[in-house]
Amino acid sequence: MKKIIILLSFVITLGASVSVADLYNRKHIDYMVQKISEDDIHTLQSLCYINIHAYIDANKDNLKSWATSSAGLWTPDEYRFGWRKSFASNPQLGYAALNIYGEYFIRQVNSHLEYNIYQQGEGNPFSSKEYWEQHISTIYEYKNLINRLLSLSDKELNYFIMSNTSHASSYEFNKWLLNNGLIDNIKFLPSTNWGQYPGDLLCLTLRVWDDFPEWNPRKFLTEVNKFSDATIKQIKKTENL
Repeated sequence: MKKIIILLSFVITLGASVSVADLYNRKHIDYMVQKISEDDIHTLQSLCYINIHAYIDANKDNLKSWATSSAGLWTPDEYRFGWRKSFASNPQLGYAALNIYGEYFIRQVNSHLEYNIYQQGEGNPFSSKEYWEQHISTIYEYKNLINRLLSLSDKELNYFIMSNTSHASSYEFNKWLLNNGLIDNIKFLPSTNWGQYPGDLLCLTLRVWDDFPEWNPRKFLTEVNKFSDATIKQIKKTENL
């Protein structure tokens, strides 16, 4: 019995070694609210960029270092093997953070944006309903991309993602994206543009796979899909949509 208690204590201690606080605390959330309320954020890349700075800059109490870190190929190791590693080791922490801070985050964004409009003296009042409905629409666009990708075999999916970098991509992948109505042209290989849809998600999928080989494309995209659903649910709950 004593051995069992010791073993359980070890498991609990090990599980607590990575906590929600390793991903977010109120300082991080307030930092993200500030940045989101300053810009019109509608892409995954933009949110990732803000998340990187929330993790690095807010931790250092250095709001002036906004331009010192980047995303994409230049994502700092401090973030890649800090925040991202924590999430990869236990994705449930992301859902726990959403439950703790989700409503606070949404209402704070509303408050900041409404105040900004008031300060600018604009005639049209801020509509949180319209604002979040637009974001939900964007999330569904990414979910459609994910569901189409998950319909592929592992062989095809892995090849498409592995061959798609920020510098080059297979012609057949972009042709597949075009034929499935996910992009409207392949002239500039939009799958490689990590700053815009759909390249932001596609390139992120490869970067995560490179850093954490156990997170193959199917596992990563499936988790993103699940977290997207949880995010939509939180938005609808907070905004009564």
